Amino acid sequence: MSETNFSTSLVESMMIRLMNHPEVFVEVVNQIEPTHFLLPAEHPYMLLWQAMQYAYRQYGNLPYYTLRDTVQLLAAQSPHFSPVHLDYLIREEFK
Repeated sequence: MSETNFSTSLVESMMIRLMNHPEVFVEVVNQIEPTHFLLPAEHPYMLLWQAMQYAYRQYGNLPYYTLRDTVQLLAAQSPHFSPVHLDYLIREEFK
């Protein structure tokens, strides 16, 4: 496994855990910044993290459909975001 794939796997694992464990998410929501996701392979997670922060700050939780809609909005505003990444991040089977 390459270093990039290993890093991306760790980030994905972290994101899944943060979405499924709100008590942990609350502890890190103001400590992790979107700029922590610097590798090109991590850019989809940067977008997801921005959506997670927004949903939490606006609604106090991480409802799936709010995350999905926010990710779509942020992706549409980002010239560097691939539609392939969007499909990966917001597949309906993850709700």
